[in-house]
Amino acid sequence: MVSLFIPNAKWEIIEIRRSSVFVELEYDSIDDSPASRGNLVKTAVLELGFLDEKFYWLTEYPELWTYWKPENITTRFNMAKRLLKLGCSVEAINLLTSCERSELGEEGRKILAEGYFMKALTEKDRRIHSSSSWDKIGTWRYYIANAIALDSSLRKRWVEELSQNLKDYQSGQKTEPELFLELSSELQGFSEGYPELEECAKETLENFTNSFLDGLINGNRWEIYELILLKELLPENKVTANKIQKIVEPNVEAEKISIMNGSTYSFRVLGDYGELADSSTPWLVEFILDNDSYRRRDGIKALGRIKGNPSLALPVLIKFLKDGDWKERRLTVEALANYGTAAQSTIPDLVEALQDEDDGVRELATYAIGEIGGKDAQEAIPFFLDSLNHADDQVDLCYNAILTLGKLGARQAEPELLELLNHDSKQIRFASAFSLVLSI
Repeated sequence: MVSLFIPNAKWEIIEIRRSSVFVELEYDSIDDSPASRGNLVKTAVLELGFLDEKFYWLTEYPELWTYWKPENITTRFNMAKRLLKLGCSVEAINLLTSCERSELGEEGRKILAEGYFMKALTEKDRRIHSSSSWDKIGTWRYYIANAIALDSSLRKRWVEELSQNLKDYQSGQKTEPELFLELSSELQGFSEGYPELEECAKETLENFTNSFLDGLINGNRWEIYELILLKELLPENKVTANKIQKIVEPNVEAEKISIMNGSTYSFRVLGDYGELADSSTPWLVEFILDNDSYRRRDGIKALGRIKGNPSLALPVLIKFLKDGDWKERRLTVEALANYGTAAQSTIPDLVEALQDEDDGVRELATYAIGEIGGKDAQEAIPFFLDSLNHADDQVDLCYNAILTLGKLGARQAEPELLELLNHDSKQIRFASAFSLVLSI
């Protein structure tokens, strides 16, 4: 036990751990201002030989050290390097982010990048090993994004780290499907656009994905949700797609039986399956036509989320756009919007729906036309231009009209959109700015 006395305060070394000396500060009626704290920290750090020997952490008041940072930039770099060697990435980041960007230079950027990279690794490993739901949040993304922005060479190291994590998963050391998907998605995202990394990442994903699927003999509902994401990772891999479909089909049939027995929740499950439940489209179309309005609405919503067989589904949806009650008409327009460009044949009907007596239908029809697009959609531009005159009394309609004009590339709307950049509504200002960017 060693003590160091400073005027008005006592610093005492209380424990040595992880090659670091932990320090405790006891106050004796000192000035509590940041400047005073900074002087205490500065004196203690210099007296205890911070730069030459070990890093001293303030266990009772860990925030105090941030009140003093050496003015000499080289000294800061040396301090940050020592902090990183001791595994104190957050402290190194804090030390360097207080510098002006021009002060950092190439050396400072690399040190700071390494700090962000180390913190990303820490957060990722915590995500992998923790059972806490709070720790399941992928907080590493913020840190790795900063690291790669500062030093692009770290991208390769990060891809290698993710590949190793997937190898651990495949060998049985990790058994959480959600984590597998999270790491797989991350690996694909960070390798995309980099030929030297893409091929390796693709091979890794295919090997581990097929291994993962082989282990899912009796997929339950939650595993199916994960399979949907898995298919999106490897959309062109026929082997993977066939395995996923083989697992999904029995579950789709089970949900159809549940619906026939009165389940409402199973409609949502079918919708969550999306295109994987395409085989249920003929059955859903028949169900919608044969049931009452209450059950029909759930069917329309599920059909729009599955986006199955347009030649079967679209005529039925148009029927209820014309003849359904206001709730059915709203759900039908949303379903058509989900079909995107595959629903271009419905544009004339949606243009007609712009005159619907229900405000919600008109707003959704405006949105749907923007999502579907195509030559026929241009016919609706005069209606959308007229909607810009109602920014004060019909904000939602105007908002959707502005965005749709941008999606359709309506350059003739630019004068009105520029004027709306000064509108009182933040929603209208945002939509106008966004639309102007889209139409460039």
